[in-house]
Amino acid sequence: GVQTCALPILVSTSGGISTLAQGDAFLLPKGLATDASGMVYVANTGKNQILQISSEGIVSIFAGSPTGNHGAHDATGTSALFNAPVGVVCDGTSCLYVSDLFNNRIRKVNLNTAEVKTLAFMGSALSLPTGIALDGAGNVLVSDSINHAVAIVDQSGVVWNFAGQLGVDTFRSGDLPGANTSPVGLAVANNKIYVVSNNGIVQIAPKS
Repeated sequence: GVQTCALPILVSTSGGISTLAQGDAFLLPKGLATDASGMVYVANTGKNQILQISSEGIVSIFAGSPTGNHGAHDATGTSALFNAPVGVVCDGTSCLYVSDLFNNRIRKVNLNTAEVKTLAFMGSALSLPTGIALDGAGNVLVSDSINHAVAIVDQSGVVWNFAGQLGVDTFRSGDLPGANTSPVGLAVANNKIYVVSNNGIVQIAPKS
């Protein structure tokens, strides 16, 4: 079912805040993810790139045009093209998934080779993918803030609406599909899906 919830905020005061990386390499950075080795990947939205940042703060272009050109070309590394990548999520060891906003696509990037492939074209019903997450089965969850829905993309590239009624800008708790208002951020934990929407935090959980 779908319901709103309040999540506790856990803050440690024993650490410190420092800048890992900054400078002209960045332009409107949005999504961020890490892999199992500690590498950080950033959706550098304004330059149509995916950046890689080492633990020492060294920034390199992992995929996307070095000059910021946009497009939808599937290729390897800097030969591939994006058009406003926004969300990124990593499966830990092998792949990075990117919500490619203006291409209306979900892209899959091999962490070992930097090969970029289109996993799914979201089609006309679902558009402008933003938030992105993975479930335990390897399915990609995508938020569609324009159509007020959350979609699932499986590893064969099949897309279907999972939560929210397409085009319905309201919130309704209860059984799926329920309804969301402008969902953006997504997270998956403990067999539940958490969605950031205008209503607050929406929780999607299996029936008990």
